This record gives sequence, structure tokens and C-alpha cells, in this order.
Amino acid sequence: MAHTDDDEIDDLLERFIVEADLAGRWLEQHFMPPRLMFWRQKLDFSRESLAKLAPVIAETLASNTPGALEEVARRVAQYLGETIQAHARSFWQRTDDRFELRIERASGRVDVLPIAEPIARLILAVRSGDPKAADLLGEVFDDAVRDGAPPVAR
Repeated sequence: MAHTDDDEIDDLLERFIVEADLAGRWLEQHFMPPRLMFWRQKLDFSRESLAKLAPVIAETLASNTPGALEEVARRVAQYLGETIQAHARSFWQRTDDRFELRIERASGRVDVLPIAEPIARLILAVRSGDPKAADLLGEVFDDAVRDGAPPVAR
């Protein structure tokens, strides 16, 4: 059967979702050595774990490798989305070449979070040395899960 443009979009979204499911593990393997894991520095899909991602961005920026920053930013965005999904009913979607998180509220309202936007704000905050950079993703998380419908059981 021939692929259509919609099939390609679905394939890209499916690949993104599979990769997102593993984003936390990837970040741990690349940025949290086993000696830190012993001290419970692992990513556990909690709000608190999101603060551990600002140093990951800082380390990547320090290496001055654009390709690495792009990959790390994607994984951080995926981890943020997966963390939100663990606390509120939300689903990945793709529109206009952007990956987004569709968040369902208890009221029935649906909000869409373009997942790249908070990551871009995080990168700018880290780059400028903003002391509140570590709290930025936690604030995004709070807004995303506020009044959220219960998450889908995995």
C-alpha cells in the first residue's frame, strides 16, 4: 500500500512517542553517572525531577555542540511531556510540523502545549544565567497539570 502524507505524519509522531517513552532513561545514561544514581539523582517523572534538567542544558551549552543541544533539547522536551502525562490526562499530537501535548482538563476543556516553547525558554534562561532556570519546567508542569483530568493508566 502506498504511503500518504498523513501516514508520514503518523510515522513521525509514532517514532517521537516511542523515543519520548525512553527519554528519561536516555538522559540518565548520558548525564547522570552511576555514582549520582546511588544518591537517588534519577529521573522519576516527578515535578522535582524537572529541576535536574537545567544542569543538563547547561552542560550541553558548555560543550558548544549545536547538534548535541538539539538532541538534548528534544529529549528534555519529551521527558517534560512524559512527566505531565504521568500526572494529567494528556496525549502527544503533531500539527504544523510541531509536536504538542494535548492536555484534557477535568472541566472538559482541552489545552495544547507546544512542547518546544518551554524548552526554548529554559535554554535562554540557562544561557543568560537566570537563577530561576531550574524552576522554569516546574512552573510549566504546574500550569499543565492544574485542573487536569486523571492520567491514563499505563
